[in-house]
Amino acid sequence: MRVKLTKSGVLSFRINGSVILRDARGNKAQIRNGEFFIKSSGAGSYDYNYYAIVLVTKDRDEAEGLKKDLEREGYNIKIKVVSLGKLKKTYILYTGPYKSKNEIYKKAPPTVIKVMKKSGDNPGVPVFLEYQGRQYVMYGKIKMEVNGSLLLKGVVYSRGLSSEFRKDIIITHTTYILPEKDGSLSVIEVVPIEEYLFSVVKSEIGENAPLEAKKAQAVAARTNVVRKLMLSPGFSDYDITSDVYSQVYQGGGSFSPSIWRAVKETSGEILVYHGEPIEALFHAMCGGHTENSENVWSSYLPYLRGVFDRGKGHKKFSLRNEKVLRKWIESNPDINCKKYGKKYWRWSFIYSPLELGKIVRIRTGKDIGSVLKISVLERGISGRAKKIKITGTKGSIVIRKDLNIRRALSYKSLPSSMFYVEKRNGRFIIKGRGFGHGVGMCQIGAMGMADRGYNYKEILNHYYSHVRLEKIY
Repeated sequence: MRVKLTKSGVLSFRINGSVILRDARGNKAQIRNGEFFIKSSGAGSYDYNYYAIVLVTKDRDEAEGLKKDLEREGYNIKIKVVSLGKLKKTYILYTGPYKSKNEIYKKAPPTVIKVMKKSGDNPGVPVFLEYQGRQYVMYGKIKMEVNGSLLLKGVVYSRGLSSEFRKDIIITHTTYILPEKDGSLSVIEVVPIEEYLFSVVKSEIGENAPLEAKKAQAVAARTNVVRKLMLSPGFSDYDITSDVYSQVYQGGGSFSPSIWRAVKETSGEILVYHGEPIEALFHAMCGGHTENSENVWSSYLPYLRGVFDRGKGHKKFSLRNEKVLRKWIESNPDINCKKYGKKYWRWSFIYSPLELGKIVRIRTGKDIGSVLKISVLERGISGRAKKIKITGTKGSIVIRKDLNIRRALSYKSLPSSMFYVEKRNGRFIIKGRGFGHGVGMCQIGAMGMADRGYNYKEILNHYYSHVRLEKIY
């Protein structure tokens, strides 16, 4: 599988061993034991391939029937068959490649459901390699074959969020550098699935998590990868990104015996719903109740239902009620994420009306002046804000959806949308609990469940509804 590690105009590396670089024109360079830089020129002639996907199905007859129908209408249709382990084959009908989206609109069937973009080799795009004080010119896509340990410096994670951080990561596999039209360079590493999971488990839930929580994390992460590989393999430059918008991957390195156990003892296991890999979303800390998928994104998924986070079962009270939610945030309930979630057990932000108005302007682009009032108009099953209205001296703005709301009320983002607002002594106080979108598995809650004696299968069945664990390889 191909993991997009970062995107930057200047890439800084250090190799312990050797790395062979080959460009799109066949030029070759070898670097041993030292630092080197790859810089974008921002110039040249860029080439992209666009693919139009018409159908994704498990039914071979349906795929072949539609292919014949469209071919009779004059379209050039191809079928890609995707097979992974014991999962039922997926048939993807597509047409392309095209050189632009406009060409798709002119030549592809009107029934296109998705357009995928993939970089060409771009041999006409110069890229600069700097090593030992000298600069060399390479062209287009660069393939790097690593023999040893390659350090990529300064990868930024969670950009624009409150959890943003920068980290050097270790690359041990073949990696590609792709020049982009905006003057940046993308770094894509090719990693075996199970090896990729060692890093994801360590990055996402941590070395100190109980073993059964690590196992639950391994299964959820593997499920997400398999789902992506089955739905649109090979139509873009990478399968998954390394950041929180997919799942955090921080490269190779050393892993504890418990990380190895978590991945090895769940090898090949994924979560399925009606035979299909689920979208196994997870987040850091739910704060006591997870959320329904459609209240954070637009789609209803029957296996992503909000659950009360105390082992099994649901509470009868409603966190949609403003007074109940305030009492909940101020209380200390005995929930699964209490032991490990101290940092985000209860948090607060305090702003003056003028400062909050400035934040709203920066984050939304709308100047409403000094803030007069913040109203939560609608909440989800977990009490998370779904819709808010911010009224200021120059007007008002209505904001919908979890991340938009969190971004609008902080210079980076609020830890979660499980919050309430009060005005005291002329200042706004935003008090909340939890960290992340709240959908799917609560990672800190999984750790708490493991401490209470639950195994990884029970943890997964708690956070994901109506799913089945299946070993596909």
